[in-house]
Amino acid sequence: MKFLKIFLIVVVLLVVSVTVLVDESVAEETMANTIKSNIAAGAEYGAGYSEDPPDPRRIIENVIRVALAMVGTIFLIYVVIGGYTYLTAQGEEEKQTRAIKTITAAVIGLIVVLTAYSITLFVGTKVRQVTTYEVGITK
Repeated sequence: MKFLKIFLIVVVLLVVSVTVLVDESVAEETMANTIKSNIAAGAEYGAGYSEDPPDPRRIIENVIRVALAMVGTIFLIYVVIGGYTYLTAQGEEEKQTRAIKTITAAVIGLIVVLTAYSITLFVGTKVRQVTTYEVGITK
């Protein structure tokens, strides 16, 4: 309990010191640059409003990105749950083995998903190379 109190005090002090030391003009300038670049990107790409139908490849790419983000989040949650269970087991063998199984299953699941993604990316790249005819321009 003492460790938790000390940890929380250190975290609060770090957060307060960082917020006090941050130069507001730099933060405002960075925010202004971000807003300007977002406006420029929206003007360049039409902010998603165009008469052309969306490219199905981009839609699939975005779906895969969201799915991978969800998989990463789920992995993190399971690892945290397993770690918490392991730390609070207090020597109970059943809880410790359950926690280790949870963490192991999370790692195996992440490896399976990333392997499947890598294989799909590799096959997709090779199929695109075979089906796309590129004409080389020589001088």
